[in-house]
Amino acid sequence: MDQAVADAEAAKDEIILQKDQTIADLSLQIILKDQTITDLNAQIDVLNAQVSDLNAQVDTLNGQVSGLNAQIAQKDQEIAALNAVIAAAEQEIANLIQALQSAFTDPQFLIPGDSIEEQIDNLVDAIGDLNYGQRQALYENLGGKIGKGKKK
Repeated sequence: MDQAVADAEAAKDEIILQKDQTIADLSLQIILKDQTITDLNAQIDVLNAQVSDLNAQVDTLNGQVSGLNAQIAQKDQEIAALNAVIAAAEQEIANLIQALQSAFTDPQFLIPGDSIEEQIDNLVDAIGDLNYGQRQALYENLGGKIGKGKKK
């Protein structure tokens, strides 16, 4: 019976050694997993910092976009105002053409030029080519007073 007890104790000691080894192996795995978790958490922290930096850049760019959109809106208003000026100038040129056609019974008359700019340039050139008397009449029709600019 002593042998049976000795064998049982040896078997028990063997089981305890195996269990201790299993516990040691599992403890090592836990340590390795904990290290992996720690490493991954560090990577997450780095990535979160990068996300924060990128979000700050996005905010900066969004601010720039807002500023540029405001500039575009302002420029659109300026363009609309200039288009209104151009439309008014086109209407004035059309009125002048119509008045000249009517005054000289020449319904085919047009101020030369393919665009409003060319027509205005040609009109200014024609005014510049007027003789002195014609320019004086134009001057007076525009509100000028003869003799105002003479030196004594």
